[in-house]
Amino acid sequence: MRILVVGTSTYNKGAELMHAAVQQELARTGSMRAVVKTSFGSPEDRANYGADAYVAPDRFRRDRIWRKLMHGQLRTVLGLAWDDDIHGVIDASGFAFSDQLGLKRIRSAADEFARWHKQGKKIVLLPQALGPFEDPGIRDAMRSICDSASLIYAREKTSFEHLQQVSGSGAQIRLSPDFTCLVERQPAALCDAPRGGLCVVPNKRMVTNTTAEVAASYEGFLARCIREFQADGVPVWILVHDRGDFEIAERLAQGLDQKPTVWHHHDARMLKTALGQADMVLASRFHALVSALSLGVASVATSWSFKYQELLSDFGIDDHLVDIGADHAEPIATLKRAWESRQQTSKLLEERAAGIRSRAREMWGEVREVLSM
Repeated sequence: MRILVVGTSTYNKGAELMHAAVQQELARTGSMRAVVKTSFGSPEDRANYGADAYVAPDRFRRDRIWRKLMHGQLRTVLGLAWDDDIHGVIDASGFAFSDQLGLKRIRSAADEFARWHKQGKKIVLLPQALGPFEDPGIRDAMRSICDSASLIYAREKTSFEHLQQVSGSGAQIRLSPDFTCLVERQPAALCDAPRGGLCVVPNKRMVTNTTAEVAASYEGFLARCIREFQADGVPVWILVHDRGDFEIAERLAQGLDQKPTVWHHHDARMLKTALGQADMVLASRFHALVSALSLGVASVATSWSFKYQELLSDFGIDDHLVDIGADHAEPIATLKRAWESRQQTSKLLEERAAGIRSRAREMWGEVREVLSM
């Protein structure tokens, strides 16, 4: 049974982490195999995750001859799949359906989902940030997606409320936490990231997707945090969760007298493993924050979206979100208080993480049941 997984890629490590979670859960069934679009990554990336390549139909039907000649068994051998081979669809986007993303993208998804629904495929949207849907065209497109889907999971209450405003209280709408909490760590012996200390995870969206005041202050805030912790004798290192953040990380490192290690890995699962080695994490990347919290690592977050506050609330540490402005004194004080209480916080996080993982497993039970129909 082949399941098309959309919304994931290896170019964004949060998106890759979501694919790792999907792949892991599909493999548990013993009867489901993932298929991904060619935009997922390179052929090597697909092979690394054991996924087949989806070949979308040509709307001009210029490919009808070779499609007719290539029978199902040959497609399986070559690791190719098209619509006839797909049993169900999983959308594992982190944030793809909202006014912020524009009409063209969501309408394209709505048309694609409607085509698959007409073919009788089960469509599941895994937990993700959704909405708002104020634009009339986007609202209509999202309503169409709701009509096509068998299950839709909002990641937190705000997204769930946005979804209800579009679709009503449909039976297919659910609330479930981010599912990357289930991704298993890689063997520690394979991870050469620093151990202990404060791990800082930057995010370029704190500059591009925030107010002018926050954008102007962000890098200076991170630099001051690193200096103050280094002055206290705390080892500090920088983890680059997404390649687009390298520029910020390198600027930070070069601007400091004690240059911290800048660490990155091409495999999102290894990034999660590395975050689990820190004593505390200062995270601006959402899925870096999910990874750290789910592993019981005390964390403080900066935010460019409501989803950060919702996540911290799920883990019972609402006060670990810092607002960055011209005055850095208060957010740094919050960070230092979090450092002093990190061991107690870790115990709380481990308890909360166990409950969140249990809810995520319940969700996967529902998903597998629907896809098997």
